[in-house]
Amino acid sequence: YFLIKPGKTWNDAEAYCRANYIDLAIMDGNENMAEIQKVATAQKMTSAAWIGLYTNMNSWHWTFQNEPLTFSAWYGNPGNGGGNDQCATIRNYVWDNFNCATVLTFLCYD
Repeated sequence: YFLIKPGKTWNDAEAYCRANYIDLAIMDGNENMAEIQKVATAQKMTSAAWIGLYTNMNSWHWTFQNEPLTFSAWYGNPGNGGGNDQCATIRNYVWDNFNCATVLTFLCYD
C-alpha cells in the first residue's frame, strides 16, 4: 500500500492509482487493515485518506472488479450526507464516508 500526497478528489485519486499502481486500496479482512495501519503509521498519515470503496446508493462496492463489500470497519453506520457522501475513507482503523469531491490524501495498492 502507498499513501499518496498531495490529495485529490476520489475520482482523480482512483484514476491516479489505476495509472500508476493497480487501484485504490481495498480491504477484505483484518490482515489488510493491519497492513494499511503500518503504512499509515510509517508515513505519518494524520487525516482521512480515500480508499477504493464507493456506493451506488443501494450497496457499497470496491472499485477493483466491482466486488461487493464483505468485510466492514465503519465508524458507526455510513450516513449519506443527503446523497452526497458516496466515497469511503480510512482513518484510525475505521472507515467513514465523505463527499467524493473532497480533496484528501489517498491509498493505492500494487
